Amino acid sequence: TSSSADTIEPVNPVKSSLLKTITLIIDHSDGRQLNLSVPSSITLKSLSEDVAERLSLPSIYLVYNDQTLKLDDNNQSMTLQQLNFSSNDTQLESYPLVRKINIFIQTSATSARRSSFVSKREYTILDTDRFEIIFDAYKRDMKTNNIRFEFDGDTLHPHATPVDYDITGGEILDAFILPTSNNNNNKQKNELKAKKAKEIIF
Repeated sequence: TSSSADTIEPVNPVKSSLLKTITLIIDHSDGRQLNLSVPSSITLKSLSEDVAERLSLPSIYLVYNDQTLKLDDNNQSMTLQQLNFSSNDTQLESYPLVRKINIFIQTSATSARRSSFVSKREYTILDTDRFEIIFDAYKRDMKTNNIRFEFDGDTLHPHATPVDYDITGGEILDAFILPTSNNNNNKQKNELKAKKAKEIIF
């Protein structure tokens, strides 16, 4: 009777959970494989974060018995024991988690005279896509290529991704429309043509 009571309410939960380990064989989508021995008390959220870190990925999702283990409010805090994982070699699959996020771009108030009537624009991008996708779209919308993009004061490289800056959606990027020198160049060319014309006439 005491043993069953100990099983229900162990005197030392930490020691008990350490004794109950589960061996996981995780096949990642790119061919890599992880063999992990984890306590049955580990939560699904902690396991997913651990696997992602070992694979050097920002985030992953796991598939068990053809079912995706979603990290929602209902199960992210559940333990492997609660999810009925056996202590035998448990086969899992892992895939990089790609999220579709919305990012806003607004013209800085000091970047151009047009800024007073340019509204904030919204773009959709995958969190692993390069910024250049929405940068190019914004440039087309604004009909100019001479734009610098910033986030929290940092200039964004077009080959960087939202993941690189921990952007998860809803953030606002600042666009600075830079002055072009085309007008000055055209003015100089016209002045040069006029000078040559005068030299020919006189």
